[in-house]
Formats: sequence, C-alpha cells, structure tokens
Amino acid sequence: MIKIFLIVSILSSGVTYSTQYESMKECLNAKEEVLNINPQGVEAYCISQSDKQRSEFDKDMDEATERLTRTILSTFQAILTKVMIDIQREGLNNK
Repeated sequence: MIKIFLIVSILSSGVTYSTQYESMKECLNAKEEVLNINPQGVEAYCISQSDKQRSEFDKDMDEATERLTRTILSTFQAILTKVMIDIQREGLNNK
C-alpha cells in the first residue's frame, strides 16, 4: 500500500505541515489550492511512501552490494597504481 502525503512549508516561519491523501490526484489538487492562496513564501510537495517494510534479505543484499562495490573500486585503484608505477619506472629507464 502506498500513502500519499502533501507537505507544505511556510518559508518565513519555517513551519511545515503534512497531510495524508488517498490518491496522488487528490494531493495535487490540494497542492494547487495551497499555491493559489499564497504563491509567495510557500512550498508544497506531493510525495508517496510505501508501507512495505524492508526484509532482512533486502538489507543483506544492500550490504553485499556495498562490500562488492568497495572491493571492485579498491582493486581497480591498486591496478591503476601499479600501472602508473610501471610507466614511471619505464620512463626513468629510458632516460
């Protein structure tokens, strides 16, 4: 299930209001009404939020992906460093 929220921020006072709607269409209509009343100094956004909780599997997959990404990047950096050192040595040997 997805919840739709209208978030309204009044810039001069820093006050933020949040209201829940059944559909994005209802939220967008309410947003237009708010902006028509006071277009200056007000920001309004319609956002959706899922009720679905992340499973342990999803969290584990995110961690595994992050570890793999770090491993690939560090391996690439090590290879690049070795190539640069070899190029510098070759340049010194040719002089």
